[in-house]
Amino acid sequence: MDGGPAVLPILRPAAVALPTGVRIPDAGPWPVAVGDPCSVGAAGISLGHWLITPAHTWHPPAVTAGPTLEAAVALSRLRAAWPAAIPDDTAGVADGRDWFVGTPGAAARHELYAGIVNLASAGGPDPAEVLGSLIGLGPGLTPSGDDAVAGCLLTLRLLGRTGRLQAVSDALPVRLPATTALSASLVAAAARGYAAPQVIDLLHALGEGPRRTPGDCAQPGTSLGDSLRPTEADSPTPAHLEPRCEPKPGLRRLVAGVLAIGHSSGADLLTGVYATLAASALDRTFVSSLSKEAL
Repeated sequence: MDGGPAVLPILRPAAVALPTGVRIPDAGPWPVAVGDPCSVGAAGISLGHWLITPAHTWHPPAVTAGPTLEAAVALSRLRAAWPAAIPDDTAGVADGRDWFVGTPGAAARHELYAGIVNLASAGGPDPAEVLGSLIGLGPGLTPSGDDAVAGCLLTLRLLGRTGRLQAVSDALPVRLPATTALSASLVAAAARGYAAPQVIDLLHALGEGPRRTPGDCAQPGTSLGDSLRPTEADSPTPAHLEPRCEPKPGLRRLVAGVLAIGHSSGADLLTGVYATLAASALDRTFVSSLSKEAL
């Protein structure tokens, strides 16, 4: 996997369809324990007394760039479909769960958001430096920082921001050893546009359609907060950067599908998507500080 750790997930029927995985029928208890040897070869996958032989191959979905996509439109659609992305002092959880297990939600949420904004900003700091503060951040097999970075990589591809995508991807191999092998393999897959089908479906739904359609994005709002609002010098048309949109049909269902991934992985990944869209919509080179209202 581009010099990173190679992991082959074995997936039960109800498991999330990881883009790098092999799905098996429900065949009873696992025949191996932690530390038992297994092998992968031409004959199949040897797992204890099991021999898993492939019946067919599948082609995981990948993100494709939307040629007419405006980041501000996609951001407004996501905000409308995911109200928990805009926390206040008392309601700062997504789908009833905190963003970092066992840590205060607000501070961790702001830290994660700010890190991804800097990672996604065209003139931001060295991606390797930013990744050093994100990769491996948080508990679990796929730490929160990793999931957010994956969301950033996928969104950069969706927006067609190939320059920043390449810069972040080039910095990954040095930083991925700081996290788990499974998580590193999934971040590497995200750099190539691959993720669980629920994630790909949501991203394409956020980006589909023309730049603006009647009723899709109405009057401009103040959704990003005054602290991130561009000035006249930043853009010739600042009033058009923040259209307020109603959720596209089915978008809330797609958001719920992503939020259901793992304990907090879906919400963390969506944070990466959200922050990348925000940074891209504002066309800012570097955000050094963010207030709570920016969320």
